[in-house]
Order: sequence, then structure tokens, then C-alpha cells
Amino acid sequence: MLKHAYLLLLLFVGINSFAQNCSIKITDDLNDFTQDFEEEMKSFFSLEFIINGITFYSRDTNAISISPNTTVFDTIHYSFIDRNGKTYAETFLCQLRSDETYTISPCVCCGIFLMTPEKNAKRGFVRFNNKSSNEYITIASEIDSDTLYKTSNTDYIFSSISMNCGFRPNQILLARYSYFDEKYQYENWKTKTAKEKELLEQERKLHLAYQFNFLFLHEEKLTLTIAQDGKTFDLKLD
Repeated sequence: MLKHAYLLLLLFVGINSFAQNCSIKITDDLNDFTQDFEEEMKSFFSLEFIINGITFYSRDTNAISISPNTTVFDTIHYSFIDRNGKTYAETFLCQLRSDETYTISPCVCCGIFLMTPEKNAKRGFVRFNNKSSNEYITIASEIDSDTLYKTSNTDYIFSSISMNCGFRPNQILLARYSYFDEKYQYENWKTKTAKEKELLEQERKLHLAYQFNFLFLHEEKLTLTIAQDGKTFDLKLD
């Protein structure tokens, strides 16, 4: 069994004083840790993060000072090696707060890690403002979606997510109706080969109009605006 190694990483965001800093610590503590999680933990320990241009690792114990983005979102790049030895890389946006501590820990649900605030921890909302003559389906999380008609707005859509992994990045999608064609539904892929499934995944992505990953931490409210030309998108924090 992979033994626990209690790691601590403090990430200080801010340059004026300690009181204005944000701390991020990493822990591999799992209450129900068993042999079944060994491969997942190996992937967790391979994590590399880049926050606002500063690189650190899930196995680090050093303190790192980072200047936060005060006018735009904080950008977090991460990569890890999966159980098949393949390197997986992704990027997400978030809004870090000063004088806050965020814990990065293994996720035993459907992601490699969680990033959880110690206080003021709440999922957020996203709404869509469509100034174009196109129509879309909006997806705010795995279970929250809405229809976006031409020149219309949605209400704020809650970014629901599994209770076991409430603070992991999730995809926010703006898709054309064809994205939900029956041929792309996973329940219809039972007789498909691995190559056929891969091709269908690639084809389905062509029907996406816009997508990004966001980690809701403090009940943020986002607005994604589609310009009149249907090709320009603007994301802002309300």
C-alpha cells in the first residue's frame, strides 16, 4: 500500500503584506485510503501546477510567493501522468481571494484533485447573454443546462456538481443543437470500437461554439456574452 506522506505547500498570493496573502496547501490525506487508490495517488503526486506563471508540484514543500491577477481571472495550468503513462494537461480559470487558504487534495470521484477554500466555500453561477441571431444549448455543469435563444439571456445557472468532488474545475459549454445528436450519446456507443468512439468525440467537438474550464470557489457569478457576429465571446465576473 502506498504510505501516506503528509505534504504541505503554502502558496502566498499578494506582495504587500501577509494579511493580504492567499495560502494554498497540499495534502494527500484520505480517510478511506485503500490499495485501490494507489494508481490515483501516483497520478496525484505527478501533478505540476502553474499559477499566474509560477510553477510548483504536488510533492513540493516550499513556500511560493505569487502576485495575483487583480483585473483578470487567475489562470491555473496543471498536468499529470495517468495510469497508462500518458501526460494529461489542462487549464482552468478561477478567482483567488487574499487572506484565504485553499487545500489541494486527491479527488476520489471523477477528477485528479480538489482545490477547496477553508472558508467562504460555495459553488457559483453562470449566465449567458446572446446578442447574436444564433441559438445554442448552454451547459454550466454536468447536470445544469438551458436553451439560449437568439438575442436573449438566461438566468443565472447554478454550477451543480457531485457532492464528492464539489471543488474541482468543470467545463462550461456553449454548443449548437447538433452537439446533442443521438449518435453522440454514450449509450449508443456500446457496439463501437475504440477508434470509432475517438472519431465521434472529435466530430462532436466541431459542434461546440465556445468552452472553458472554471473552478467556482466563493459563489462567483459569471456572465458569458456572445457578440452580434456570433464569433466573439466575452467572459466577465459580475
